[in-house]
Amino acid sequence: MRVEIRTIVKTVAVPYTTTTQNDATLATGTKKVQTPGVNGQAAETWEQTVRDGALVSEVRVSSAITAAAQAQVTLAGTKTATSTTTTPATTTPATGNSCGVSWYASGSHTANGEAFNPDGLTAASKTLPFNTQVNVTNPANGKSVIVRINDRGPYVTGRCLDLARGAFSQIASLGTGAITATWEVVG
Repeated sequence: MRVEIRTIVKTVAVPYTTTTQNDATLATGTKKVQTPGVNGQAAETWEQTVRDGALVSEVRVSSAITAAAQAQVTLAGTKTATSTTTTPATTTPATGNSCGVSWYASGSHTANGEAFNPDGLTAASKTLPFNTQVNVTNPANGKSVIVRINDRGPYVTGRCLDLARGAFSQIASLGTGAITATWEVVG
């Protein structure tokens, strides 16, 4: 039996934060991104234990920011309408958000530092906090899956979630690559 200890460095994304500022020039209920957020980067040092050529464990030893994240600034309107007529309020039930959803199966670790399981019920999001539970539904067949956010991405225009292969396969054929789905935070 041959045991080897390796030290490797991985580059990981550091998610940006979002701040909201009131703006009296925008109508109440209106939001506008003033400064888009930019993810930063960190260099993580990991110690791996390899037994007979197979990785058996790894531990993050240190992490250092190599590029600072830039916060996203969103303006929230506070201007009240000057109209004297009133319109009755209507309530529309929330149907969730809709966007492109894809899948992935590569990588050894997720952005939150845990080991990546391509067959798990996890997903990557650029903005949702880690450990957020999200119900993703394929409207084409009505199938749903609840995933936990543990990674960052996708970085393809029009896509908001990148599901682990196992989660995507529960709502669509892997051969489709990407679908338009609805999603809703459930926990």
